[in-house]
Amino acid sequence: MTDLNARLVAALEELEVERAARRRAEQANVMKDRFLAAVSHELRAPITTILLWERILRDPSSSPILHARAMDAIHQSTETQARLVEELLDVSRAISGKLHIELVPVDLDQVIDDAILAFKHLATTKDLVIERHGEPRCGYVIGDASRLRQIFDNLLANAINFTAGPGRVLLSATREADTVTIDIADTGRGIAAAALPDIFEPFCQADDVMTRKTGGLGLGLAISRELATLHRGTLTARSGGVDRGSTFTLTVPASPREATLPVVRRRDQLLDQVRVLVIDDDERVCGVLALLLAQAGAVVETASSAAVAREKLERARPQALVCDLAMPDEDGLTFLQTLRTAGTHIPAIALTAHATATDIERAHTAGFEVHLAKPIDFAVLVENIDQLVGGDPRDRDDRDDR
Repeated sequence: MTDLNARLVAALEELEVERAARRRAEQANVMKDRFLAAVSHELRAPITTILLWERILRDPSSSPILHARAMDAIHQSTETQARLVEELLDVSRAISGKLHIELVPVDLDQVIDDAILAFKHLATTKDLVIERHGEPRCGYVIGDASRLRQIFDNLLANAINFTAGPGRVLLSATREADTVTIDIADTGRGIAAAALPDIFEPFCQADDVMTRKTGGLGLGLAISRELATLHRGTLTARSGGVDRGSTFTLTVPASPREATLPVVRRRDQLLDQVRVLVIDDDERVCGVLALLLAQAGAVVETASSAAVAREKLERARPQALVCDLAMPDEDGLTFLQTLRTAGTHIPAIALTAHATATDIERAHTAGFEVHLAKPIDFAVLVENIDQLVGGDPRDRDDRDDR
């Protein structure tokens, strides 16, 4: 009888384990479905905006005022899409351990001031005051300027989205011997005590009513915490409860010295008669790049495939190549590898939607000097072309002869 009871208890325990596993699987499926629905909504909404405003642009009876509104709406919608895609990629990189940063001395005051300035207008439209308190200077920290800015953008966007006007968003910083601490406090919605342990988890906000109203996928805080960890710092949150505001605290290592950063060349300088060959099988991308590069002063030719590009290279040698990677028949990696093998060493920029760490490594291995992920900042493309061919126009002809 004792043996029978033991087997019965074991069977019941096994059954409960199976039931718990089934419940977890069902919950995971529900969360997956909710997340996919949120992704679908967040991507479809800006696409809808773009397509509807595009009809306004095509209407010859539309006024210049409507045209200006359409351009603003399309620009904002494309930025929204780009941000969502980048957030998804960052989370994927973080999960796979491939989210990397470059740790160098960074002027944190400049990063903070730029972030506040970027959100001033949005805060004003919601009747919010956004300002900086505390020590006048944080000085330099060890970090990655663009990634630190990403953290501040996420935290300020959250503070503004979840604070109803009139209200305040205050940023304050203190510096100790080896650490800089930054607090971003708001007078907004606050966070329930039960929710605090989970707010940095990816996707945990996907079914949150307020998050659905303000948009987004609930990824910003998860990415920000991962970036803080990569900076050898921390990101924490505290709140007095619902409707009592929130405070997010970021700590990062201070730089032991006030470093002098290199002077960055202006991104809007013209490409004075630089000869550029743009290679992309997407005629829309090829056409608009040719137009914009010509407006920046370049002499531009285009090619819709690697084969067409070779024909044009036989007739005339450009000073720079801008090449897509995913092309039919022959991809950009193979195309450039064959050029390099044949002894042709024209500076080349990979302009591609393939943007993982592996894609970047493959592009450099193939011979590309620069990898730029779509969607691109056109000014960054101009800057890279300018640097690759030699910033001083007097040096460009010398570069051609090498």
